[in-house]
Amino acid sequence: WDEVLRLFDEMHSYNLKPGKDTLIAVASASAATTSWQRSLELLEHCKDSAEVVGRVASACADAKQWQRVLGLLEEVRPRQRPNLQLYQAALKSCGDAGRWEDALQLLQEVRLRGFQPSVDFYNSAMTACAAAQRWGDLHGLFEEVQNDNIADAESYRLAMEACNALQCQNNVVDLLWSAEEQGISLTPVMFNMALKACG
Repeated sequence: WDEVLRLFDEMHSYNLKPGKDTLIAVASASAATTSWQRSLELLEHCKDSAEVVGRVASACADAKQWQRVLGLLEEVRPRQRPNLQLYQAALKSCGDAGRWEDALQLLQEVRLRGFQPSVDFYNSAMTACAAAQRWGDLHGLFEEVQNDNIADAESYRLAMEACNALQCQNNVVDLLWSAEEQGISLTPVMFNMALKACG
């Protein structure tokens, strides 16, 4: 990845204009090296490419720059339809920052735009709800992923956390066995939560 960034700098020294594929490669390199400031510079060359914007947003999300990610989403909306990568970066940022209201609104927007959100989208929204102790909202999201048969270990862990917080200890253990029945690999954290509920 460092070589990609070095070659990009070399292009500039020759006053060559990078194409879309080059910008996508550099945005990916910036995300991989957590160089979010560097990735933002790319937007000067290619603001109209949803793919480049999405990768830049991912780099910012990985660096916990949630304000930047939500700012990019606001900039893009009037010009073009945001892609799934941009939405995923925005939801991840909301999850990391505990911005549960923004997360729920984004999840709804994703669905209204005709996208089918993956479990990662829901998990990010649930993470935001957990950070804000919005246990009822978290449980509602978990029911959605359960009904859609897309719940994963992280979904169950978050649901178990909510049950523990609400002192519904029996539900914690039930969720553990439910996850096992669904063929989900149980984690030490999940077992620890169930043991805590039984204690």
